[in-house]
Amino acid sequence: MWTTLACWFAFAVLGNYGMYQELTGGLNLSQLVIERGNNAAVLAVLQTMPLSVLAIIVYMTVVFITLACGATAASTVVATLTSKNLKNDEEPESWYKVFWAFLVLLLPVGILFLEHMVKGLNVLTTIQSVTTIMVIPVSAVIILLLYTFYKTLKRDISNHELYVDETKRSKWE
Repeated sequence: MWTTLACWFAFAVLGNYGMYQELTGGLNLSQLVIERGNNAAVLAVLQTMPLSVLAIIVYMTVVFITLACGATAASTVVATLTSKNLKNDEEPESWYKVFWAFLVLLLPVGILFLEHMVKGLNVLTTIQSVTTIMVIPVSAVIILLLYTFYKTLKRDISNHELYVDETKRSKWE
């Protein structure tokens, strides 16, 4: 729910309101992005809204919750997929999820710091380049995960170890 709200808020409200400000001459967002970066442009749009302080607080809260939920979900999924011998009702160790959360957040946070350290750096182009480069090893990992999933599923079917919900089991079985 929070991710959907954050996307709706960011794209529908801020995107359209920012375009309105640009087209009507209220803000020169294009120039602001070139001179001070994307973050300054988002803040400038929020500052022009009615109840701007409240808008900034709500925006920061929704962004924080979205990032926290996304990082938690990503690190939990990767930790689960890379853990050995987990049973259906088990979760990976907490330290392992924290390790993956750190790795998942390292790249985007590093790119954001680069925006302020390297003058004239286009963060969007950098993210696109990194994404293009990272797709090759990630594709290999996805192929390995699909192969492992196939092997595990095949083994579980042959050993009759698939999870069965006891509450939905028929009394005739």
